[in-house]
Amino acid sequence: MLRIPKAHLQRRTDIGSHVRIDQHLPLQRTTTAAYLIADTKLTNPDLYEQYKLLAKPIAEKYGGEYQARGGDLSVKENTLWSPTRMVMLRFPTTQQAEAFYGSTAYQEALKISQQSAIRTVFILEGV
Repeated sequence: MLRIPKAHLQRRTDIGSHVRIDQHLPLQRTTTAAYLIADTKLTNPDLYEQYKLLAKPIAEKYGGEYQARGGDLSVKENTLWSPTRMVMLRFPTTQQAEAFYGSTAYQEALKISQQSAIRTVFILEGV
């Protein structure tokens, strides 16, 4: 059995979305990342390239980072749904992901996507 001396244990206090470990340390944020995930079937690949050029800097403005963008898929199970072309962006918070998607700039770019692709898009809160 592993024994940890009492002097090495730290006190943890939850304060809303912050955690304080030991009373002498500053508060640390414990917010989780969020992922915007899109499954995309391209209907006009050339026009979709214009959408990609517009969407990337807008996502970056809101803290978004592309984690995957149309790479090779290795589908292991597909009883519920068969993915086509997956895109995944990571945002620092759900609020930033939602703000990106709802922004005026992105809504303009989205018009091009809607003319060039069929998509399912969702925002997933990380752990």
